[in-house]
Amino acid sequence: MEGWQEAADIYMSMQNYAKASFCYEEMLLREPKNYLVNLRYAELLYSAQSRPDRQTDLVNARKYFAHAAVMKEGQADARTLFGLLKTCQALDKINKKEEVKNTEMIEVTKANILELYARNSTIDVSKMASL
Repeated sequence: MEGWQEAADIYMSMQNYAKASFCYEEMLLREPKNYLVNLRYAELLYSAQSRPDRQTDLVNARKYFAHAAVMKEGQADARTLFGLLKTCQALDKINKKEEVKNTEMIEVTKANILELYARNSTIDVSKMASL
């Protein structure tokens, strides 16, 4: 597992996203319930803007961000939630027509982010309405 992670990090530093993606897919085959592998793979798919099929990458990134959030069993962290939110927003910009599933995910994710900050912060979350 560590070998695949090291290889993925090297490929990502070289901006070779196809090979880094392959490494993450191998890690997911070995440990499909590993939260961090799912999260980092989703981040890779979201970040790899130079790949030819951007929409497919974003749909898969949304899937893996959502899977990582579910694995945290109601305790999703800000990194996962913001990744999911940004991916859904990027999909909204690419899609010509509004996708109901994506819109629902945006609303639920925003609510979860506000709840997370309300639970763990002393700031007034009502000022975060512009999410």
